[in-house]
Amino acid sequence: MVLKIHFSQEEACFIFKSYYTRLGQISKILPLEAMNVNSMNYVVKTVSQDQQNFSKTYLLRKFGDFQWYHTKEHILRTFDVIARCREAGIKVPQILQTNYGSHLVELNGHLYTCLSFIENEAYAHTDKEIQSVGKNLGELHRVLESLDLKTEQDPFLQELLTQEECEKIRTKIQNQNSKIPKDFANYVSAQLDWLQEKILQNNCFFSSKIFQIQYTHGDFHKGNVLFYEKSVAAILDFDGIKPSQRARELGFAAQRFCLTQKQLELFLESYQQTNPLSNEELEALPHFTIRESCRRASKILRMVFFHDKWHFGSDLEKQITNAKKAESLFNLVP
Repeated sequence: MVLKIHFSQEEACFIFKSYYTRLGQISKILPLEAMNVNSMNYVVKTVSQDQQNFSKTYLLRKFGDFQWYHTKEHILRTFDVIARCREAGIKVPQILQTNYGSHLVELNGHLYTCLSFIENEAYAHTDKEIQSVGKNLGELHRVLESLDLKTEQDPFLQELLTQEECEKIRTKIQNQNSKIPKDFANYVSAQLDWLQEKILQNNCFFSSKIFQIQYTHGDFHKGNVLFYEKSVAAILDFDGIKPSQRARELGFAAQRFCLTQKQLELFLESYQQTNPLSNEELEALPHFTIRESCRRASKILRMVFFHDKWHFGSDLEKQITNAKKAESLFNLVP
């Protein structure tokens, strides 16, 4: 069944009034905008139903159907992970119960939940924020490491483009009858040699190395971390939780939070105060970071050239830029 990705204010009001009246009466409800599109979230302000008029704010969320991890089974498992994190003192939002004691609303094939709303400020790249992110990510990884892992295989082992795939992409670009947009084809043509070289170097580095697999957040970036008074207020969006290497996610986070090598040093120092890395992990950190961007670029190129999913192409330049930024951040540029 394919569900429509839409969450109207009328629908949000109906869900809250039908399932969350125990939290109060709606005084205001507004969509939470992200990247100029509806992020499938509504901010709900309430007042108490008694004489005190006590007000609170919540986040009402509708899950979309466009990701495999928005299945009911995966969402409930994610809720369990978030509960484990809260018990361990990790700063995550509270998932609130409905009037009927459940944490998930299932109605007409759609899934909804309600969370505590956390006041926050824009990330400002300060040293204090960098240190707070490193500390909180280290603590999060310690909790996620304790979860039972059902696989010991590296889920990313085969996700980089092969040499054969690179040649097929070149052939498609050279095909005069190709439907690929010219600007995109020209960009890929200009970057493909560089990407192929990085993949070869990366595969060579990891060919004889094995790193422990554990659960990781899966998408730890600035959009999924809230700040208040220059410290982490909450870690959001555990939808992408998956088995991986902690050094891979640590490098991914460093690339997105740190602007300078000094900030990188602060970030890693704060992380290791709560969750020390081995010498092998420290050595591999820049290579993991570049590998993650190359993996994401590989996925985009496969979707565009082998599955005709053109809308994926808009993110390619960001991933190539991230890989090159990682080289500079970790001082790997020749």
